Amino acid sequence: MRRLFPSLYFLILLFSPISAQTSDDPSSDAPSLYLKIRNYGDSIALRWVPRDYTTWQEGNRLGYIVERISIDSSGNNNTAEDVKKTERLIRPRIKEEWKELAGRNPMGAIVAQALYGENFVTGQMQAANISNLMESFEEAQRRFAFAAYASDRDYQVAMYAGLGFIDHDVHSEGSYIFSVRLANSENRHLVSAGRSQNYPRPPKPALVVHRGLFLLNWNYEDYLPFYFGYDIEISYDGSHFSKLNKVPVTRLDSTKEESITYSTPIEKFGIPVWFRIRGMGYFGEYSQPSQEIMITPELPLEANPVITETKLDVQNSLTVSWEFPDSLNIRVQEFRLMRANSPVEEFKQFGLSMTTSQRTASFRDLEPVNYFKIQAVSSTGNFTESEKFMIQLKDTIPPDIPRGLKGEVDSLGNVLISWERNTENDLKGYHLLRSEDSITYMRINRSILTDEKASDHVSMKSFKPEVYYKLVAVDQRYNESVASPPLILRVPDKIPPSSAAIISYRQIGEKGIELNIQGSSSGDAVQVLIHRNTGKNWEVIGKSGLKGAFRFIDSLVPPDTDLEYSLTVADESGNISTRSPILRLRSLPKFRSEGNEEFYAETDRDVRLIKLKWKLVKTPAEIRLYRKVNAQDLSLYRKWNQWVELFEDELIYPNSELTYRLDILYADGSKNTPQSITLKY
Repeated sequence: MRRLFPSLYFLILLFSPISAQTSDDPSSDAPSLYLKIRNYGDSIALRWVPRDYTTWQEGNRLGYIVERISIDSSGNNNTAEDVKKTERLIRPRIKEEWKELAGRNPMGAIVAQALYGENFVTGQMQAANISNLMESFEEAQRRFAFAAYASDRDYQVAMYAGLGFIDHDVHSEGSYIFSVRLANSENRHLVSAGRSQNYPRPPKPALVVHRGLFLLNWNYEDYLPFYFGYDIEISYDGSHFSKLNKVPVTRLDSTKEESITYSTPIEKFGIPVWFRIRGMGYFGEYSQPSQEIMITPELPLEANPVITETKLDVQNSLTVSWEFPDSLNIRVQEFRLMRANSPVEEFKQFGLSMTTSQRTASFRDLEPVNYFKIQAVSSTGNFTESEKFMIQLKDTIPPDIPRGLKGEVDSLGNVLISWERNTENDLKGYHLLRSEDSITYMRINRSILTDEKASDHVSMKSFKPEVYYKLVAVDQRYNESVASPPLILRVPDKIPPSSAAIISYRQIGEKGIELNIQGSSSGDAVQVLIHRNTGKNWEVIGKSGLKGAFRFIDSLVPPDTDLEYSLTVADESGNISTRSPILRLRSLPKFRSEGNEEFYAETDRDVRLIKLKWKLVKTPAEIRLYRKVNAQDLSLYRKWNQWVELFEDELIYPNSELTYRLDILYADGSKNTPQSITLKY
């Protein structure tokens, strides 16, 4: 919803909590009203506000009907005589009846102009800022907004505008419910009239003096149900008070602050001044005054300290001299040296306070970089101060090594780098260095970097897979830190790696098929994927991160089947190579005859051993394993008198030729056919 005027929303917030709407038609979309009520005992006053401009127009044209229901002690109305409604429609008075009120009441003039003026102007409104807000809105909306604002500030004006009603035909002990509706609508807006009660006394304001001003502050939010605005009253004898403000002190918009502040210039110094406030109700009445608060404003300091000399000795001790009129010493309680790490930070007292007669002082334990100023402080805490000045110690100590360097390179070659801020008070900034070979670094920033971030760009056409960055911290004396450890960023790679190749294969019985593979020659290759096709579809049966040559055993080979094998390679950037040439073969049929012990060997180069396996066909009495290394004679190497089908030989040496023979004597006296295996390691 487009915002029309701050005060209108202010009014709605005040009125809506006690409003309720009823209708015979639940789906009715009739405009809403917001109601407020005040019971004076011998009379009851009503006040309502249309929700929007359209409702206001309808009310001005058609008028409003107010109905009252008398309620007995049981909470019911007994007869039709208990229901009373206004004899005539309530609508704005005619133009001629406004002349007298508009001539003596500025708020009446505003509403009369809003209702009947040919052009709606607000040149005589004292709250000029409100007028400025309205200049950009349509004239019709301005009329409604100002009429609501002015009616809120004078109940007589609200009555003239057809937005209020007073019922004098009531009893102080009676209970009543009032409804207000547009003349052409059955949508009733109900409000109950409680017992007559006095409004609370406004809160006692807080009062301070600041730079030639009185500042009053009091709780506004808690008293909002009773008072929309306040008058500020001042006295110089504690008995006779006069109003300070020309327009009500009020809040024109909603805010989270509970208090409101009013300021006024100090006209008389050195004498007591009393303040109090009065609340302004929604029905034209004023509250009793709040408790008074008194203060005696002192004469302001009329001069500022002026720094005349600063000296820094070889031991980094600071001596400061300043000027200040001796005639003002009587108004000064002390001088203070104020310090900060930078000219925009908060200044805090440094060292002890100086007496009113002092004009020179010395200080030690300074930071590498210091910003100072001298304050002349009065007994009430008011002060004047000198211009800021900087003191920098003699410094040859470089900053700490920068930490937390991190970054990334996007797919377009844009580089974003960030780091943790150094903690030195005299830090000036940073230099960012770049290298493509991790050896020679060049500075890439033209001026010192003052933020903890930087950007760069690298060419995507470069074959360099990585780019390197270092960071150097610089202090105010241009001492440079040691460069940070290098940040290594991977440059996005769009080129797929070279493919791997199947060099040879062999079928190793029930163990499966052994593939001898030569890995990719690409330096960024990270994984070889082994694919197999059994005639249905291709599937990945293995992955290896090994570099160079390696072997892979397909142990889940279906017997007597036509097979195809192929390889692809993935690199660090996720690029996939083209498929290697396809290897086609047919697996061995599944066959095993009685007495065939199937003796075979595997070489595991990762853990440096040879696995020997065989299959026993019945219970052995003794198993003998013979071994021959290079030109040595074949000799007994191991012997078992139990069921054993696996032996791992770890006593092996590189570049050796080994021969193994297996002899088995079974428990029934039979023997196997001796089998031998020769292999190179």
